[in-house]
Amino acid sequence: DKWESRLQEEMEENTRDVNCVVELGAGIFDNFPYYKCPVRIGIELVKSYVDNRIAGPQTCTMAINGDATKFEDLLPQDLVVDVISLIDFIEHLDKDVALDLIKRAQKRCRRIIIFSPHGTHNQDGSDSYGFTNGVVKTQVDEAGDTQQAIEAQRHKSKWYVKDLEDLGFKVNLDTGHHPQMIWGMKNLIGEDGGAVMWAVWDK
Repeated sequence: DKWESRLQEEMEENTRDVNCVVELGAGIFDNFPYYKCPVRIGIELVKSYVDNRIAGPQTCTMAINGDATKFEDLLPQDLVVDVISLIDFIEHLDKDVALDLIKRAQKRCRRIIIFSPHGTHNQDGSDSYGFTNGVVKTQVDEAGDTQQAIEAQRHKSKWYVKDLEDLGFKVNLDTGHHPQMIWGMKNLIGEDGGAVMWAVWDK
């Protein structure tokens, strides 16, 4: 898909000239092959996702199980973080929590990359990748953290270009390329939705 290819290109481009990237809300760590810096760290709340992550040792330097909104407490204090990556993450947080997180991240790193749906894109958590991939679903169920995974995957906030521009990001809006539009699940997307945003902040 066009948007997915663009996302991969942007992840590669924005981590090529740095040493360390930290992805908050790393999920099953499927973005990690596209980070091109030597140190790649992920923080993920759902333990079964961390334990059964896609990224192996060659692409993931450190996998941390914990609340990514408290990343300062989870990362080594002396770690120099160049890039903080928020891919399909901020929409899973209450907006005030996400805004606070972004502002704190701006103090810890020199670049932030964000990928997020634009506008209304409803997701209750049960239709996430963790529950369409049979292997991951079994692992989640056995770990006893299914409800935690559903809650973590639920969309809790809506984001628009101005929200990120007000925080100093350069934002690209890609209209009409979200997969739900292609899969015929338009009931998830409001009149203001259907697009995706790629945003980069540099200190």
